[in-house]
Amino acid sequence: MSIVHGSGISLYILYAIMKSDLHSLSDLNDIFKYADDTTVLVPEHTNVDLVDKFAHVKAWASINRLTLNSNKTKEIVFRRPRAQDFHMPPAVGDIEQLDCCKLFGVIFQHNLKMDSRVQYIMSQCAQRMYLLKLLRQQGMPPG
Repeated sequence: MSIVHGSGISLYILYAIMKSDLHSLSDLNDIFKYADDTTVLVPEHTNVDLVDKFAHVKAWASINRLTLNSNKTKEIVFRRPRAQDFHMPPAVGDIEQLDCCKLFGVIFQHNLKMDSRVQYIMSQCAQRMYLLKLLRQQGMPPG
């Protein structure tokens, strides 16, 4: 794909136009598209499993002459924190399965807890406090 340098059309706009025809195979599945990222949400009980859904997305990409970035393709399986009879499904192809992921700036954990999010916020606060301390030592007035 090529674009005239300096034109008003960016790669993100072209991708947004191209991905407008990417639709879910089932009404029970959702596809979220943002800029150049696509997220597929497949519930446990559905009429189209994740393997078929992923094959559909790969076929769509191939038809549109796009390449999926396998390094950025991840899978997370959400489950109740105290699920007794839960069996982790096998990974789809060579997709890496995660226990935690960041999507649109929000950290999601496989067990739906907020530990990672709270830890992230606390580390950000500690970094800011350290920077404020350094600035104050350099003579920045309080307040």
